[in-house]
Amino acid sequence: MTLSDALTALAGLAGYAALVTAVVNVLKVAGAIKDGQATAVVSLFQVLGIVLVLASGIFGFKLAEIDSALALISNLLVTLTAVIAGIGWSKLWHTVFKAAKLPVVGKSFST
Repeated sequence: MTLSDALTALAGLAGYAALVTAVVNVLKVAGAIKDGQATAVVSLFQVLGIVLVLASGIFGFKLAEIDSALALISNLLVTLTAVIAGIGWSKLWHTVFKAAKLPVVGKSFST
């Protein structure tokens, strides 16, 4: 497999691209990388992807099956990140509404 073939194969792996996007966004939300570093991290993942595609040509991995699994993992990561972020936003808005002493939405019965 040539480098050109590897690049073409990598471009067709939608699950891998989705996983890279999900991982980078999770790392940004977690504060592990800053917005300006995202391009460098994505580039690193792309190089890793080329290496994996070349390795699949040597060792005979089935890229379509691996790509499907990666797509499922990326969907799980995006969903979990949204749920976790949603919990944080709920607490923030509750604090804002409570401080504003808004009727009903800002009411808290806890001590």
